[in-house]
Amino acid sequence: MAFGVFMMLKPGVVWKINASWTTQDGSEPSDLYVLSVRIGGGFMIFAGVLGLLSIIFS
Repeated sequence: MAFGVFMMLKPGVVWKINASWTTQDGSEPSDLYVLSVRIGGGFMIFAGVLGLLSIIFS
């Protein structure tokens, strides 16, 4: 869940770690990349919450 929150709050940092080396000038991530990282972060948070709930109620 913590990484999901990080992805939602700091998509630019995730881009620098993950994909900045793939560009010639290393400028900035596209709007689509930022959106997809935030959506992925939301899914990670959701999966983490489901995992915690399954531990609590099992």
